[in-house]
Formats: sequence, C-alpha cells, structure tokens
Amino acid sequence: MHITTNPDPFVANYVPGHGKDAILRSNEQLPITENCLPLPPPHANVPRVFVHIGPHKTGTTSIQDYFACNTEFLKQHNTYYLGKINMYDVKKCIQVPPDFLRPIIQTPSFQGLAKLRYMMHHYTSQGSNVIMSSEDIFNVPKNYTDELFVNLTHVYPVVGYRRYHEWLLSSYRFTFGEPKWYDMERWRNWDGHDNIPTLAEFITQFSNRMHPTLESLRKFYEMSQSTVRSCPQVLNFHSGDVTKEFMKLITEEDSIPASFYTNVNDESKIFAVDAEMLALKLHREGKIHIVLSRRVVVDVIQHKLAMLYKNSTPPLECLTSKEQRLLLEATKAAESQLLVYFQKPRNDKPVSKIDTRFCNINLTEMLEQPEWRNLMKKFKTGKLRQDDFKPVNSVP
Repeated sequence: MHITTNPDPFVANYVPGHGKDAILRSNEQLPITENCLPLPPPHANVPRVFVHIGPHKTGTTSIQDYFACNTEFLKQHNTYYLGKINMYDVKKCIQVPPDFLRPIIQTPSFQGLAKLRYMMHHYTSQGSNVIMSSEDIFNVPKNYTDELFVNLTHVYPVVGYRRYHEWLLSSYRFTFGEPKWYDMERWRNWDGHDNIPTLAEFITQFSNRMHPTLESLRKFYEMSQSTVRSCPQVLNFHSGDVTKEFMKLITEEDSIPASFYTNVNDESKIFAVDAEMLALKLHREGKIHIVLSRRVVVDVIQHKLAMLYKNSTPPLECLTSKEQRLLLEATKAAESQLLVYFQKPRNDKPVSKIDTRFCNINLTEMLEQPEWRNLMKKFKTGKLRQDDFKPVNSVP
C-alpha cells in the first residue's frame, strides 16, 4: 500500500479532539497531583460535580443523551444534568433539561457562565450532585473555568477510555465518513476533503501521539489547575455500557433504566469513508453529472455497498505487515502511558495482532465488477431512480 511522504496537513487539524496545538508527544507528562482528592463513595452524601470531558469516540454522545433522557431517574439519586444537549438525538424524550453548557462553549460570555455557575452552586448547596458533559469544554477560556469551579471542592473529571488502535479506527471513520451538520454547504458542493487519506496514511501520522484519554485529562488539569485537585475517573468503553459505568460513580445500585438512545455502532459505518473516497474520485474524473450533489452521490454509493456486500466482501486494500506492526507498537506505547497513572482497565487483554477491519476498499478493482457499470452510467447522466437511494437509517 502506498504511504504518502507528506500527509495532508488537513488531517492534523481536523481529527476530533486533536487540534493542531493540542497534539502531544508521548514523552510529555500529565499534570496530575499525587495527592489528588479521591472520589467519596455514593453513600457518603457529599455533593460532587462530575465534569465529563470525552474524548470523542468513547461513548460520549451516548452518555449525554442518556442523562438528558433520564432526568427523573437522576433526581431519584439526587443528581442533576447540566451538560450538552444533542437536540436531534433526544427529540422523543420528555423533560429534557436546558443546555447551560453549550452557549458558553460556542460563544463564551460571562452572562452564560453566570447562569451555569448559579445552577451548579444551587444544586451542590442543597447537597445534590451535578453532571456536566462536553468534549469541547476546553474551548472555554481559562478565566471562565476558574470562575466556574471556584469554591467547589469535589470536582471530578470523568474521561472515557478506549484501546488506542480501536480509537484510531473509529476516529478515522468519524472524521472522513460522516457529513457534519454545521458545514452542509461543503456537502452540497464538492469542496473540502479533496484528498481523503487512506487508513494507513492516517495511522502513520498518528502513530506517536499520546493516548486521547490522557490528552483530555492533561488539557483539563491545565485548564482548571488553580481550582481542581480531585482524582480523575475513567470509564472503560469496552465494559459494554459506559452509561452504567458512569452511574456507578453516583449510585451503588446495579439496575438502571435502559438507554433511550443508542449511538450507531462503528461496525455499521465500515464503508462510510470509502463511499466518500469513491464520490470524490468519480467527481475528479468528470464522471458525475452537474445536477448531482455530493451528498446524493455518497448516499447512493453507500446504499450500493450495503446491498452488494451484505453477505460478501469487496476487494480490500489492507495494512501491510509493516503498517500492522506500526499500529501494534503505537497501541502498546499508548497503553503503557495509561499504566503510569491508572490501573489497567479491566477486561482488556494485551493486543497481539490487528484484525482485518483495518482496510480500505480497493476502489479501482471494485469498479471493474459488472454490478457497478449500470450505476456509473446513471451518475454520468444524472438520472437516478428512487430505488438507488438508501432507506432512512440504513447507512452501511
């Protein structure tokens, strides 16, 4: 597999949680004090503030949607949710709380900060717990966060954990395989992502970075070091249910309501990036009619991939043995960083090999298959039929 010698700089600026200035080398240290304040047990009746900081692709959205949809259950355990609300995900829920956090992240203002701080101090003064959650809390200016947590003793950062190679794969699919609602103009037109990297190129560029769990914690403690001295709490994505992991920090009970909303599993997005790659390839080669938008073309390709390869495998271009060793070594290095600060997350076996999911479709070889010829003609003429489109919520 070809590895570009000059990876697209767009990647380093676009990966969720990995802004250009936030990327860390593995030899940097995490500023956690040795004498951090441990988390009191649920029965201690100590009001605690849990600040869930991500990182992306560790079940963060599922956690946010769960708490937004289960406010009554939280109240039974003397807990209130003041985190980010994903309105599209929770539109069928009842009694969704206001979003006090998003406004001060998108447009920082002391007025928005005052509202959030008032609610947080109001609940804790009554002996209640508070949950905040946002992967983007680091965008809040430091002087705001100092004000936010002042006079609060039990503020605990909560961070998600995922095996490094799994996180890289999920982050790759998220970065290059999903339309972003906040940038729809880019998807109607054909701008941006003109050079989507292969998975091998992506892994090569990110093979020497700090584990995203530690990176999020480092940024949080630097952001709030003058006010927060509590020990971090780690949620293991591989436990099977990160919402239950979170609730165990609040209640000693095992039974909690089933999650109202479940995020689409990464397995269902296996062809997402390849569909984007193929759409751009055909566009550059002049094989897409001007009347067809990028989003329409990608949707049709995804539907075709799902139909053709439901019970078979497309021609793949997977990691070479050298690239697999690179990814394996990167995972082991990232895991060793975690062991410096935390006990190894339970249920995690040592990684000894990289499985076959780490592949891209060989698009050139795939297009030689007769099943694609008719669709290529439709793209060229712009005459698509309704059955060429994917059903709603059936993204492969």
